[in-house]
Amino acid sequence: PDADVPDTGTLDGGTSDAGVPACPSVASGTTYHVATNGNDSGSGATDKPFLTITKALSVAEPGDRVLVSEGVYRERVTFPKSGAPGKPIILEGAGAVTIDGGDRVTGWVPAPEIGANVYKNTQLTYAPWNMTWKGKYILRLGEDVPQDKAIETLVKGPEGWDTYQGPPYRSWDGVEAMFGSYDQVLYVRFGGNNNPNDEDLTFAPQKKGAVNVDGTSYATICNLTLENAFHGVLVRNGASHVIVHGNKIIGG
Repeated sequence: PDADVPDTGTLDGGTSDAGVPACPSVASGTTYHVATNGNDSGSGATDKPFLTITKALSVAEPGDRVLVSEGVYRERVTFPKSGAPGKPIILEGAGAVTIDGGDRVTGWVPAPEIGANVYKNTQLTYAPWNMTWKGKYILRLGEDVPQDKAIETLVKGPEGWDTYQGPPYRSWDGVEAMFGSYDQVLYVRFGGNNNPNDEDLTFAPQKKGAVNVDGTSYATICNLTLENAFHGVLVRNGASHVIVHGNKIIGG
């Protein structure tokens, strides 16, 4: 559904000729283009698109539009400045556009000091809040779980109860994967004993969106797929007059 933050009325943009929801805001200024074959040293013109949405938003002024061509963009983007009444800054997808807010992690090594089939990684500079694998959000061992208990869970599986068997037991039956982060080391284990170096894994920090409107206002976000971030769209710190329209948010 459309989201309008805070109460600024409901706008119905109808449907475009391509069959996708029409963006409810119309650009009155410059349109900057972004493409997967672009270059951030370009001008953002149709024939010289930017490579990243972040670059395009950095130059957009009130009334301008950032029009993103079809493709996957692996970045977490923020509106660095506000639009104005009647002149929002517009972030719009043209075709199948995905903003992937997850960080891909490679270079996993076994962690035999923890247990069999557990892998570790020290590449990330933050403690990730979510992990995605094959389009699924994976069970996280939170900081409220003591480290020794978390390690036991990674090795033996989550704790369960069976009223017919008596005391709690641990098992990896039915569990596809789990992860946790302790002392700046990231750990992961798969129920099928997969090697994470053979998998496409993404991680993302807490309280960050694929798209962020943080303390700025008069922004429109439309016709995008937002995935693999803690939030699809994060609006906070007094941001207002933000329209979110016709997007697909996966997780978050």
